[in-house]
Amino acid sequence: MTDTPSSPTVTGIVEAALHVGDVVRSMDFYQGLFGFEAELRNEAIGVLRIPGGQGLILFPRTNSPQPVVAPALAVEGTIPAHGASGPEHGPA
Repeated sequence: MTDTPSSPTVTGIVEAALHVGDVVRSMDFYQGLFGFEAELRNEAIGVLRIPGGQGLILFPRTNSPQPVVAPALAVEGTIPAHGASGPEHGPA
């Protein structure tokens, strides 16, 4: 990609979400491969901290996603359902 004056500069991605077949197994994979630190780990959601204030969020692949109530030490509130099709964070 050519850098032109009108092109935005990307300096990082705060978070990325992946839909996986098995959250716990996928967390083991990414932790083993990259050494990322686990912030939140269960069958409904996995959050890995990436150096530089970034995160990789793992959701189970499902046709009926459900909201996740996060533990107080991880993030506050409820994380909206993240399906693998359609609007990821609900209606705009």
